[in-house]
Amino acid sequence: MIHFIDEDWPAWLSWTGELEVRGWQVNKIWCADDAYNQLTSSEAPAIDLVIIDVMLAVKDYEGDQFTDTRTAHYLQTGLVLLEDLVATNPTPYPGRAVFLSNMMGEETRRATERTCRLYEVDLWRKSQFESPVMFADHVEAHIQKLNAKGVSR
Repeated sequence: MIHFIDEDWPAWLSWTGELEVRGWQVNKIWCADDAYNQLTSSEAPAIDLVIIDVMLAVKDYEGDQFTDTRTAHYLQTGLVLLEDLVATNPTPYPGRAVFLSNMMGEETRRATERTCRLYEVDLWRKSQFESPVMFADHVEAHIQKLNAKGVSR
């Protein structure tokens, strides 16, 4: 199962659709709250890859998990999501996660780079993929690399 976490996932339907055509199950999740709840569930399926948007939406603005302060005014919600997933279930995380982002300010870029180094996860730029085929090829190659290294699912 590939989990694609981005509030703009409808804009990526052709990209996730390409993965589905290739036989992958893709779970599209639009916000950090739902992602955390689904990915920490005891019924969560084996994880091939979790693709997390850095500037991710939240559903519960009044909750205490993804607060304005913790997420740097919601510009780093994906980073906080991964931190929480690692704390809750370090078996598949962070090894099966990657970040996906477009444009970001200097502070968010630095925080993302720090988090990538800390957890040894890749940052994929949305602009690096010229087509759904290129995106799906990249995802499959990454999963193959993780499987070859024996990264836990």
